[in-house]
Amino acid sequence: MGATVPYTVQDVAEISGVSVRTLRYYDQIDLLKPAYYGDNGYRYYEQEQLIKLQHILFFRELDLPLADIHEMIQRDTFNQAEALQHHRQLLLSKVNRLHTLIKTLDRTIANLRGECDLTEQQRFAGFDNGKQNRYVKELKERYDRAGQLTLHSSTDSTMIQDNSPHDERLACILAQLLDAGLQPGDEEVQRLIGHHYAWVSHMYLTTPEGYAKLADLYVNEEQFRSYYDLIHPQLAPFLRQAMLIFTAQQHKIGR
Repeated sequence: MGATVPYTVQDVAEISGVSVRTLRYYDQIDLLKPAYYGDNGYRYYEQEQLIKLQHILFFRELDLPLADIHEMIQRDTFNQAEALQHHRQLLLSKVNRLHTLIKTLDRTIANLRGECDLTEQQRFAGFDNGKQNRYVKELKERYDRAGQLTLHSSTDSTMIQDNSPHDERLACILAQLLDAGLQPGDEEVQRLIGHHYAWVSHMYLTTPEGYAKLADLYVNEEQFRSYYDLIHPQLAPFLRQAMLIFTAQQHKIGR
């Protein structure tokens, strides 16, 4: 069997549907490294990396955060065939639930048109309440200790997950600013922290005091710290300091 032709990052993006920017980000956090770098500095991928990317995408379909995916696929006990079989079982379960939701939708439409009756049990068939309850439980366990952070009643369950795409993008940009030598109190950093505060406030009813306590969690809680460490080893304390500076400025404005 001849050697496989390497793929450029653009090739992989076109094949997989994953953006070039995301592939570079996966490289930066050591989630998916290329097979090698050319003399021109370009990234080159081979079949092994494509298989690994497929696993990552399957895990993302199951709403797993990148830090957890990184930890799982780096294990010595990680078995590709077993993982794919597990993916298959979970996806089949998801397909069955979606079929039930489609039936619920069809019944509801027919009921609104006066074509059939609909019981209250049928009205809510297929919704994964267990998933939302798990998110809420995890949220309370992590944030109740920080105080003054309350779940916003209008928050969609998909926004409660840690390490959302918004948070990942913001963390990556902050890491770049850190490497560029910017300080937590610099204007560009504080502008991004303002976006972070708005994002947190969109999910939770918070106060500057609660935001400051959340900053401490980013450093003191292992799961938060390990997530940011994957992006940059100094990002967690940098983010904490920037958040505390932002909080102090909010207090001055409120006076």
